[in-house]
Amino acid sequence: MTKLLFADDSLSIRLVALRFLTTAGYQVTLAADGDEAIERFTADRPDAVIADISMPEKSGFAVCAHVRRQPHAADMPVLLTSPTVDEDTKRQAAMCRATTVIQKPFSWEGLVAQIETLLAPIQPAGSGPKTGGDSLSSSVHANGPFETKRSVEMETRVASEEERCRRLEDQAIDLRSNLMKATETISDLQTRLARSEEQCGQLTQKIREIEYAAAWAERLTKFLADLSESKLGDKDPEVSSRTEDS
Repeated sequence: MTKLLFADDSLSIRLVALRFLTTAGYQVTLAADGDEAIERFTADRPDAVIADISMPEKSGFAVCAHVRRQPHAADMPVLLTSPTVDEDTKRQAAMCRATTVIQKPFSWEGLVAQIETLLAPIQPAGSGPKTGGDSLSSSVHANGPFETKRSVEMETRVASEEERCRRLEDQAIDLRSNLMKATETISDLQTRLARSEEQCGQLTQKIREIEYAAAWAERLTKFLADLSESKLGDKDPEVSSRTEDS
């Protein structure tokens, strides 16, 4: 079975690609970014690669360049996808020796047809994808009302899923931002609490020192008072004796 590597950072596009390409009779490996695409390429050795240009970490251009550096992949079909196909995109695609660049959004039936066309010269006779014993090309290239309607419905569903994923990504970003703020607030409160506990400890120690000093001051005051009374008591007999002698 012909193996395809499909790399795109959009989950909804990957899921639709998996369904369409698997139904078309291909064995599909998915990758969410350029690094994963290169890893899966090395592990699975696909027959063709479809990669989005705008992916995190490594772009589709980088994936294509990696493929072309492999001796067994010099003629392998590498299809790059991009929402914008301008002169700069074409120039970079030519530099990495991409087979072609497809503009998003694209028709999945058209993508399958292009893959078939590119793989035909390098596939043995009869090795192409089959569905129910009939050649896939006849059903993929059909332009009847049913196929057109189904294509429109699928593209509408893809657009809807992409919009839902974008909303979820925005919500995730907001939640991540709120979580970071909450974490910073908690960290600040913990710092302030530790500082307050340290100050309370210092005040407690000072209070203990003051209480200790006050206790000694009270003892000293009592001692001095007792000493004063004792001296007065010693002087009284002398005064009485002098009075009697006179």
